[in-house]
Amino acid sequence: MVYYYEKLSQTLHNWSNPAYSGTGWSPSVYTSNGYAVLIPDIVYKMDDPGMSAVWAVLPAVDAAIQTGVIDPNKMGLHGHSWGGYQTSFLITQTNRFKAAAAGAPLTNMISMYDLIYWNSGSGNMSIFEASQGRFLGGPWENWEAYERNSPIYHVKNVQDPTADAAQRQGWRRRLHTRNRILQCLAQAEKASDPRAVPWRKPRPRQTGKPKRLRGTNAGIL
Repeated sequence: MVYYYEKLSQTLHNWSNPAYSGTGWSPSVYTSNGYAVLIPDIVYKMDDPGMSAVWAVLPAVDAAIQTGVIDPNKMGLHGHSWGGYQTSFLITQTNRFKAAAAGAPLTNMISMYDLIYWNSGSGNMSIFEASQGRFLGGPWENWEAYERNSPIYHVKNVQDPTADAAQRQGWRRRLHTRNRILQCLAQAEKASDPRAVPWRKPRPRQTGKPKRLRGTNAGIL
């Protein structure tokens, strides 16, 4: 099982409790069930956050196979949030993996650019230009790079038998982006089992008259 989130080599000697975390990932759960776990670092190049994962993960997998421990016909991917994006992108670039779990993934870098990041209430632009996206400018300045690194524009290449998008912390944050790629996979008939697994639904919004905070004009719904 391959897992990644930018750089994680500093966690090599960390102990992981064999339980399911908020992202659904626990290396101890896999190793306790007989799986080998590979956690490669991803070295990023500007304007290519998706392709950078391809250039880093596939050579790491090749090296792992050479150890004789790995069965190249029984490999899977697991990623959450930015790692979920890498998973969504990787399955459009290679058919080497038999299953893929992508939690809260970014799937369309163009349409997501100007959306509101629900956790903070601010725009997504800084994610793409000043943070993990590593793009030089907005889509109108760099359309080819945004399109080249968006999983949704490459769904025709998907051959993996399972494309499984699991959500927990990202249920509300990226539900729409997750659903987009699932719908496209189903429409293109590229995944035999494109499932959505909602682990935690958002709390239902309360109805009725908003409560007022004493001394303020703010209301609580």
